[in-house]
Amino acid sequence: MMNLGKKYLFCLLTCLWLIVIFGLSSQPYQWQTIQPVLHHFFSQESMRHVLPAVSFQYHHSTVDSQKNPFKFVKFLIRKTAHILLYATLAFLTRQALKQAIGSRLHIRLPHAPVVEVVTLLFVGLIAALDEWNQTHVALRTGAVQDVCLDLFAGSIGMMIASIRTEYFRFLLNKANTLLSRQPVSTEEVFVLLNLPQRSAETAAEPEVTRLLSAGDLEILD
Repeated sequence: MMNLGKKYLFCLLTCLWLIVIFGLSSQPYQWQTIQPVLHHFFSQESMRHVLPAVSFQYHHSTVDSQKNPFKFVKFLIRKTAHILLYATLAFLTRQALKQAIGSRLHIRLPHAPVVEVVTLLFVGLIAALDEWNQTHVALRTGAVQDVCLDLFAGSIGMMIASIRTEYFRFLLNKANTLLSRQPVSTEEVFVLLNLPQRSAETAAEPEVTRLLSAGDLEILD
């Protein structure tokens, strides 16, 4: 039962994260705006001095740090939230697929594993549904640009998940090498433990001593 729960842990976390995403997109604009807070702590002139001069078009409107610094800061915070939400969604989705069905997926598309492709498609679908949901909320709109941003965030999340997987695989392989009980030379012991090369007579490093006394390593001279 415990193994079953562990196997589907990321599936549960993914479902909970979807509730968070759609819960946020269903909130009216007034519930999420931070401009009153910014106006309370900062003046428009002080923000102009701090912010760099940046101006660009985004979804039929102009975002200008000098003409409307409060709108500019609000834009940055909201888009950063998009990136965090969808990078996390991609991370959880990829891990859920790996846990639930990853061992059964041996087919690989050209230059891309199936799990990663399915994850990105799922993130794109959720992003599109999220933007569509916003069109039904007061004072909120959906934007194709946000879907593209969410896909970019999803790619970041998958990259983080891949790095995490490879790092733990590296640690596991290194541990298996150390505990394989295969006879190794003193020089190999120091290489595996990232210790300075020394002669067998001065091999009194605490970690080496512990492994030798436990019988996990045999020294060949």
